[in-house]
Amino acid sequence: MENIKKFREDLFNSLKDAVKIQKFIINTRSDFKSDFPFIKNSDIRVSSISTILQHSRILIVKSRFIDFESSSYDLQDILLAERFLRFHYFIDVFSSFENCIRILMRKTENENYYKNPDFVGYIKSQTQTFDNTSVLQFSKLIRNCIHNNGFYFPDKKKKEFLEINYRKKTFNFRIGEPIQFLTWEIIFLIVEDIIKLLINIFNSAKICSVEYFRDPVSLYESIE
Repeated sequence: MENIKKFREDLFNSLKDAVKIQKFIINTRSDFKSDFPFIKNSDIRVSSISTILQHSRILIVKSRFIDFESSSYDLQDILLAERFLRFHYFIDVFSSFENCIRILMRKTENENYYKNPDFVGYIKSQTQTFDNTSVLQFSKLIRNCIHNNGFYFPDKKKKEFLEINYRKKTFNFRIGEPIQFLTWEIIFLIVEDIIKLLINIFNSAKICSVEYFRDPVSLYESIE
């Protein structure tokens, strides 16, 4: 129990540092990077130290072991924590998908990969028989919104209003407004389409012609 208490105190202190970092952030675009005196690695994602992290603080700090039987939890805190879980689950899924595609690209494209690392274009070139435009465009937009605390802020100011058709439904993106349609149901539909897309890619002629793809992680991990 002492170890658990110390862990929670250390984690709480680290989250307070995150609040200090937040005060330095003016631009919340996903590619914004800066140097902070108390962070060694300056290549940081804004989403990991902004509002979303505050939701994780709710999950950890308010869920004290001695309060399991308490009924004093705030409903708004619960909703924010639930959104934190949805957003981070989606980011984990999409990041794993993109990492997988980039492993394939580095092997099959060789030097061309560094000249044109467009993974969406690569997917389209490998999956002519699969309608992937909808799920890819939709997923990328959601990913970018999550990097902006769940709000739609395109890198270049395009239309104030953007409509995306996915699974015979229309989803609206408005500049400066949050995405409120990312339910668990929508996430699981996207995961289903991503799996279908990966299967289609793995069966493409170019991928099948390569005997072995090595994940760089395997070079640094070993089972003792």
